[in-house]
Amino acid sequence: MPDASIESASQSSNPDLYRSLRGAGASNFGIVTSFTMETFVPPNLAGMWGGGKVFSWDKVPELLRVNHKFTTQSLDFDPDVAMWHVFGYSQGYDTWIGAEQFRHAAHADETTWPELFQVYDIIEGVPNTTNIAIKPLSNITSEIAQSAPGGERNLYGTFTYYPSMELEQRIIEILVEEVTPIKNITGFVPGVVLQPISRSAIQKMKKRGGNALGIAQSGEEGPLTIFSTTWGWSAASDDDRSYAAYSRIMERAEAAAKEMGVWYPYKYINYAEATQDVWSGLGEESLKELRRVQRKVDPEGVFAKGGLGGGYFKLNELPEGKLGRGSMAEKSSDEGRRSGSRSEL
Repeated sequence: MPDASIESASQSSNPDLYRSLRGAGASNFGIVTSFTMETFVPPNLAGMWGGGKVFSWDKVPELLRVNHKFTTQSLDFDPDVAMWHVFGYSQGYDTWIGAEQFRHAAHADETTWPELFQVYDIIEGVPNTTNIAIKPLSNITSEIAQSAPGGERNLYGTFTYYPSMELEQRIIEILVEEVTPIKNITGFVPGVVLQPISRSAIQKMKKRGGNALGIAQSGEEGPLTIFSTTWGWSAASDDDRSYAAYSRIMERAEAAAKEMGVWYPYKYINYAEATQDVWSGLGEESLKELRRVQRKVDPEGVFAKGGLGGGYFKLNELPEGKLGRGSMAEKSSDEGRRSGSRSEL
């Protein structure tokens, strides 16, 4: 804890801290040294079924239709499925592609596809790009991590929306419009990722007292979709052009979601860019409680901006260089958006 004591947090011990950690992250409250997770034994001890498949750009309309049905209908029938959709530009081949990533926690035969994914098996993919296997979760995690290799310049941003095929078509149009003029940026890997949040996932957020995200607590039943950019490039000389295009895509896509009436205020903190307002999407009551708990456990502001823990998103701020009791003041959400570094390049 900020006072150097050691505490345990659970639904029965420090429940307000426990709930706050499940939403605002450890960087506002202390240093998590260990945690206990609920696990299960998979049907296949070799690992989890999953992989990816790449599609040519002419398949995008069909993918959007299938994706929408999957998110709004199919997800309800199988809580063991997860997937995310990627649309982007491949600089090496000078072409646009769609790609799907699939995961199933219970399917134990890598030679067949789970029922809800069979429609994607039928759609013709780019030859030699389908990679389905059963692997240990650690291997899958490593492969995902390698999609944003170290040493490159990466930028992420996010917002959430109710599933909408019309919005997703517009997002793809915006992506193409903004990327095409700058597609020669050195080492450019631009794209967007659309990741569904199922109704069952939202329901499970209520376990053990719930969390501070403001989704399940708001009565939201879902499903929802998280939008994020996947944005990489190599040279510092391209920073201005890359940031400008990223910013326009984010502004235009989020504005389109609001105009269509499908925008949802939650922003997934792990995908958020430092200038984004991640706190207002949690809801007024949830945010008020988070700030109360932060002040309770850290009255000196050790983990506030200006204290010893200066990075990431901060609930309450101290002026830079000021560390002391009574100096903490709640800032406006606009100031809160400026609390982090722009982006780690």
